[in-house]
Amino acid sequence: MIQQQIADMGTEIFALRAMLYDLADQYDKGIDIEEKAAMCKLQSINTVKLVSDYMLETFGGIGYFEDNPYGPVERLYRDCRAMWLEEGPRSVQRVTAARKLILDDGVIK
Repeated sequence: MIQQQIADMGTEIFALRAMLYDLADQYDKGIDIEEKAAMCKLQSINTVKLVSDYMLETFGGIGYFEDNPYGPVERLYRDCRAMWLEEGPRSVQRVTAARKLILDDGVIK
């Protein structure tokens, strides 16, 4: 089960990294990336949530303690939770992405 979680975490991180590289390339070319940046932030929040949850689940109850022998699992989890709110919650990112994807007449681009 832990191997499956590691594979899932790695896949999510790889997908997010690919999105970031694509977004950076488009930005460098002068392309408007507002909605794609919101999608990337949304994916970042989802990835951080999944990875931090799996990480804490892997270490179990001992992961909740600050001075556990496996390192700062509790702090990383706490810091990840804060990231969910820094750039605006997922609902805000969804609104930003949707606003740019839908034309005034209600037709999706």
